[in-house]
Amino acid sequence: MRTARSITAFLAVMTLSACATSSRSAPDSPSPEAWGALLNTTDDLANAGRHAAADSTLLAFASRHPGTHAAEEVLFWRALYKLDPRSPAATSAEGRTLLDSYLAAEKTAWYRGQANVLRHLAREIVIAEQAAAQSAGDTTIVITDTSPAGIAARDRVIRTQRAEIARLNAELERIKRRLATPTP
Repeated sequence: MRTARSITAFLAVMTLSACATSSRSAPDSPSPEAWGALLNTTDDLANAGRHAAADSTLLAFASRHPGTHAAEEVLFWRALYKLDPRSPAATSAEGRTLLDSYLAAEKTAWYRGQANVLRHLAREIVIAEQAAAQSAGDTTIVITDTSPAGIAARDRVIRTQRAEIARLNAELERIKRRLATPTP
């Protein structure tokens, strides 16, 4: 009888200590109201053209709630504001990197579908911008897309640049020969 009570007491202590440990190590999840207030604030900041302030507000929120699902979701919103063409610091490359991180995170789920669509749209925008720059004669294109389409686009740019260099070298040789030939 004494052994059964000892085992029961031991199991009770172990259960309580496990609960205490898990409650201490559980991340400090924000309330739904805090999450909603964050999104309203950052949306107001972005609409006012203060994208950097929206980004730093999101980063501060994530640092106050590390390891929470909400902190992981901050990646989506940061990416969204980085992709916003109204932002003076809008970069599709950085936005796509944040979307890649968001999609790779285990805890993300709230905006997974939207993130996939945005990532594909950002890739298409980069390809369209590159094509427009190429048709305008600008051959200084930086391609950061490592997808098969991005690699194919880079290869097309390199082939075009090499052909242009070969044409210019041939023209230079023609001019050298003409200058080397004495005029009568």
